[in-house]
Amino acid sequence: MQSPDRETIQTGNDFKIEYEPLTDILFVHCPPSQTLTLENINEGFRLVVKTIITRNISYLLVNPSQATTQVTIEQHQAVSNVFLLNLFPTKLKKLARIVSTDEAREERVHAIVRDSHLAFEFRNFKDEAAAVQWLKGTRAS
Repeated sequence: MQSPDRETIQTGNDFKIEYEPLTDILFVHCPPSQTLTLENINEGFRLVVKTIITRNISYLLVNPSQATTQVTIEQHQAVSNVFLLNLFPTKLKKLARIVSTDEAREERVHAIVRDSHLAFEFRNFKDEAAAVQWLKGTRAS
């Protein structure tokens, strides 16, 4: 459901990307009914990073909870590491992620985050409302 305060950056068969200027949150939803390929994921992440840089966004919510992928464990790790690395020069302060029911994927994500030296806060959530509440939490000026 799109909030009236959100601007659609991209929508379609790939990632749905919306920006809420009042909260400075970029919302990224992966499609539930489509299996994402490595090319889809890379292109989506490139657009997310470009949007964060050009709009100087501080807060990101990624919801891949319903998506399925056609990537190997090694490809998943590589694309995730590149995405996180590309976020380093941004002013991103918090990244909230909605977890999936795929335990193997969640274990990989946990390992990737654990082994990364993130320049921003990262948390997983079961639902978007809790994630948004955390992202809207106390913010230093």
